[in-house]
Amino acid sequence: MAGMLTNSEWPHRIREAATAIIIPWDDGLGVSYTYVNGDAEAGPIGPADWPVIRMLERDGKLSFASEKIHDRFLKLRDH
Repeated sequence: MAGMLTNSEWPHRIREAATAIIIPWDDGLGVSYTYVNGDAEAGPIGPADWPVIRMLERDGKLSFASEKIHDRFLKLRDH
């Protein structure tokens, strides 16, 4: 696929994300990160995501796809 970056070429680390939105992902939850330059990436929430999600939440830069997703996130986060 022309123009697509491989993982080794991806110029961002998730801790550099400007904002994030919690989204549905398969049977669980995912996170979509957006960077200052407009690049974005998404995937299921994993252990490496939690420190970044907490930082963005604390800074008011975390949003949710819906109220239902927000409720599911709160249950997952508090466990």
